[in-house]
Amino acid sequence: MSEENKKCPFCGEEILSVAVKCKHCGEFLNKAASPLQNQDRNNDVEKTLWEGHPSHYYYLFAYIIGGILILGSGLGLLVILIAILDRKCKIFTITNKRVKSKKGIISRSIHEVFIKDIRSVNVHQSILERLFNLGTVNIGTAGTAGIEVSFKGVSEAPEIKEKIQKLRGQHYMLTTLSSGGKPPALQAVGLRR
Repeated sequence: MSEENKKCPFCGEEILSVAVKCKHCGEFLNKAASPLQNQDRNNDVEKTLWEGHPSHYYYLFAYIIGGILILGSGLGLLVILIAILDRKCKIFTITNKRVKSKKGIISRSIHEVFIKDIRSVNVHQSILERLFNLGTVNIGTAGTAGIEVSFKGVSEAPEIKEKIQKLRGQHYMLTTLSSGGKPPALQAVGLRR
């Protein structure tokens, strides 16, 4: 190795000592020279972009049954309270890094997927759900054949789907730009375009 060359601190390959970016791995050697530095720094902090619960309309049947049972006995009040408690214990969250679903009254179930891993976002609406502007947003990854995270009974489900897809697109563009224009799939396996 001559005085004009040095080793890249990221990949260990030999590069020019005046290089700003490694020609082998694509990493910026001086992070101040990176055009994406401010975006990367902003992305380090996880911010909640949307948080919600299932809509009250999703529990309309339980409320009606509970109302009818209140007239006959106090059991209806229990049905309504369980529906309200179930709604409050289901929390759906979208951040700039992941989507998350927390469920459970007594036991707790948390499912989350990083934005970079999302491969499909689908909305399912029955006829009644369309009338009340409700739906289920299903989020899947390439890691499994099924649904990883599901937001059931949310209001404005198509808008939530669009929000997730927009985040996914922003992440893809950020990853593509930071890898020197290579799509993430090609970068991961070291292929050139």
